[in-house]
Formats: sequence, structure tokens, C-alpha cells
Amino acid sequence: MTSPQYTTTDPHLAAFLVSEGAALTSLTRTGPKRVLFSFTASRELHVLLRLYWGGHPIPVVPFQLLVTLHDLKCRSITRQ
Repeated sequence: MTSPQYTTTDPHLAAFLVSEGAALTSLTRTGPKRVLFSFTASRELHVLLRLYWGGHPIPVVPFQLLVTLHDLKCRSITRQ
């Protein structure tokens, strides 16, 4: 039995989730400019999603967020 997954194609959301400690389980290139990011569904992930989409200010470390976004982009173009 597989565990529930949350998926998104939004690289900025994925970078936020990873920088805040969410577990990225996989990333799959689905097109030339589209990547599917998969996360293990959990209560903590749900809290992070509500924070992200809630429209409220969220304190983040800008450097950490941008480095995470860059890392995800690099990982998505690496040939496997």
C-alpha cells in the first residue's frame, strides 16, 4: 500500500515546502518546461500549505528559499 502523496507543478511552492522541511519524495519532468514535485502527505505539510495559500505574511530566510529553488531547478534538468 502506498502512502498518500501531494503533488504540484509550482516550483515556487515546492521550494517553499522543501525549505520549510517538507519531505520531497520525487520530481518528474512531465514536459520541456514542466516538473511534477511529489511530497509525502502529512499534517505538517497541510499546515505549510495553509500558510502558503492563506495570504498571510510568512517569515522565511530569503537565501535559503532561493538556494532551494535553484537546487530544485538543477535537479529537474539533471539527466537520469
